[in-house]
Amino acid sequence: MFRIDDFKSAVESADAEALAALYDDDAQIDMINQNSPPANPRRIHGKDEISAYLKDVYNRDMKHFIEQRVQQGDTGAFVERCRYADGVGVLAASVFETRNGRIFRQTTVEAWDS
Repeated sequence: MFRIDDFKSAVESADAEALAALYDDDAQIDMINQNSPPANPRRIHGKDEISAYLKDVYNRDMKHFIEQRVQQGDTGAFVERCRYADGVGVLAASVFETRNGRIFRQTTVEAWDS
């Protein structure tokens, strides 16, 4: 069974490997931000792409915090706040669905400091 507290721990310790293990082999993440609008989101699909994405993000010089989280059965949501060493902030709100104890679909909307 997926536990959102395990997800929170992996995010806040910047453990990309532990995070990747929480995603299904054919999982998909749709990222929506200034560069990837809702009509054309950045789509990250499959374990290999997701692992590479997570390694990139969580190896950066920044801190990650899960401020809010909720899980009900196979669905959940969280708000992640990030801060780069230079002070630039990012806020991401995500909704996810799980299958067989791992995330298989996630939609994330990001907003960056200008």
